[in-house]
Amino acid sequence: MVMAFVSLGVLQLRSALGDITALFVLAMALLYAMREVFKDDLRNTLWRWLRKGRPKWRRQYLDPTRNAVVGRQLEWFDYKRFASLAADIQKMRRRTVAQREEVVLHYRSSSRMSPTRFLSGYEHTRETLNLDISMLTRLMSKGKHHIYRLKDGQAVREGVERRHLFNLVIRETGSEDTPYLARWKVVVSRSGIVDVEKVEESSGMQEKK
Repeated sequence: MVMAFVSLGVLQLRSALGDITALFVLAMALLYAMREVFKDDLRNTLWRWLRKGRPKWRRQYLDPTRNAVVGRQLEWFDYKRFASLAADIQKMRRRTVAQREEVVLHYRSSSRMSPTRFLSGYEHTRETLNLDISMLTRLMSKGKHHIYRLKDGQAVREGVERRHLFNLVIRETGSEDTPYLARWKVVVSRSGIVDVEKVEESSGMQEKK
């Protein structure tokens, strides 16, 4: 697709400049130089546009005794705008904390089981998701600040790492009519997780009470 755009640009140059001249050769050289410089960016942009809204991974659940497929799972993982999130997630997020230069990293999974092929005696499946923030801590700056506090009547200087705030919002839907939502506040520095606090929780059982 990138070469199609480049070929179209060459045809436009030929129709605009006429025969092959020094100006035409210079314009072609500039066009191909721009292609080499922005080739990766254009490819990544086109790939994101083609995959927009589509699942990133597809998984299958197998019955090991019969080697039969009993269910399938789709997983999405991408950046999203805050306005494109579901209304209940936006409500859970914006209650206490303002969004200032916030980046939303969205993960979603959807599982479907076949009742006729599912293992006898089982009614539900359980999925455990582990979030590793160590990959994100490497992207944080190494800057440190200094604070002063009193110790034994004297001012003591101590170094403090810069901290970043993660808002983790979970929305779980299953056979129940009302989804379960919860939000955690995770304070992270480059050295690791500093504090985890459950800020809010909302579910159908709590609203009925």
